[in-house]
Amino acid sequence: MYKMTKYIHQISIYCILISVLFASCEKTALTEDPYANGKQPLAFTFVSKNLDQQTVSSGEVVSLKVKGLNKYLSDLKVFVNEAEAELIRDQVNDSTLVFKVPVNASTGSMWITTAGQTFFGPLVRIGGKLTSDNTWKVVNGTESSSGANPTIYDIELLPSGRYFIGGSFNRFENSGTAAVPIGGIAQIDVGIISIPWR
Repeated sequence: MYKMTKYIHQISIYCILISVLFASCEKTALTEDPYANGKQPLAFTFVSKNLDQQTVSSGEVVSLKVKGLNKYLSDLKVFVNEAEAELIRDQVNDSTLVFKVPVNASTGSMWITTAGQTFFGPLVRIGGKLTSDNTWKVVNGTESSSGANPTIYDIELLPSGRYFIGGSFNRFENSGTAAVPIGGIAQIDVGIISIPWR
């Protein structure tokens, strides 16, 4: 009985394989090209692959070298990382694109849209109004009892002028012990550690 069932299964598998083989060998005519009637790309390109400036500020005027812009000036829009930029129309011509960086722009790609098509240009790095305070540093460091790399993840300014520091540490600047760890949160006041909740 077992051999008979095994034999029937083998014959069934062979029949399925043969039918798949014959079905896959049928030739069908090619369909029409789905891209045949699409829009032709416009005769516009960015010549400048990078900005002349390393970083720009919001409100600054930026100039880029382009090619073939004259035909598309009527409905031209410029974007810097999804924020629409103001065109300086009296300085824009067939080979030069001039725009003002939007106030609400952040670092990202710039692109233009015209005649229903989008053209991506160079990366625009926006310099912020923040600077790094090189005088602030952790002197004695952080320690973690788990053996993980103790890291400071967040610094929050409190209304009192103090700071909350959070991270993966049990000791911060020699505060806290193995018996009473500070649990990843410390409060500092211009270089002085204070733990008022104890």
